[in-house]
Amino acid sequence: MELKVDQFSKSNIEKQKFKVTHRSPLNKDETFIISLQPTSHNDYQSGDLLEVYASETAKARQYSIARIQNKIVLSVRKHDHGLCSTYLANCHKNDDIMATIKTNTSFHFPKDAPKIIMVANGTGIAPFLGMLDENKTNIPVDLYWGGKNIESLSIYGEYLEDAHKKQQVSNYHISYSRENEVVEYVQHKVAEHKEQITTDLIQGAVIMICGSLSMQNEVLDLLELWNKENPEIQLEQLYKNQKILTDCY
Repeated sequence: MELKVDQFSKSNIEKQKFKVTHRSPLNKDETFIISLQPTSHNDYQSGDLLEVYASETAKARQYSIARIQNKIVLSVRKHDHGLCSTYLANCHKNDDIMATIKTNTSFHFPKDAPKIIMVANGTGIAPFLGMLDENKTNIPVDLYWGGKNIESLSIYGEYLEDAHKKQQVSNYHISYSRENEVVEYVQHKVAEHKEQITTDLIQGAVIMICGSLSMQNEVLDLLELWNKENPEIQLEQLYKNQKILTDCY
């Protein structure tokens, strides 16, 4: 994931030590959850980025942070030739890793929004898990997420169930690309709820998108199409008023 340096705060540039408190087994998608406890730094939010160093000489790899119960939770997909994802997949409880927190203020939970629409695919759900936990005032949140199959969802299930129980998420809409004969991606699920999303945006909702760039582009194409059909939705105005927030790669 390539990101411009000037997007983030230049503080906290020193590497810090983080202790592994939990790592889930790899699921069918070679995806896992890893939880980290900062040993010193505690000033971060869901949506910030963690730059992880697999070795002294390796280039840092950035992961979007979920802050849950004062721990950093990352969702990681292990790639066959991925140096950092393999490094994290081989970590065990109580191991230490070196990393740096980067502030990403353009992708924090908008606490003053009347409603929030979260759209993610794959590991892009990670910051949203932390933002749901942060939703203490029960702002209405609709979550749209796409994965390959039911097992893809399993590592996030406990977080979503807990958020639903606490009324920190109003609805979640799940799509699977390889579970059934009909291929369905998250952007298809978004399209199904055109009327609701259109109404929400007109009433001031914020839409947040996290995951792959191809997914982001298809969702934005939908919004642009709806813009043409409904003059009350002005895409440029939504961007200007920070009603569209993205963190994709």
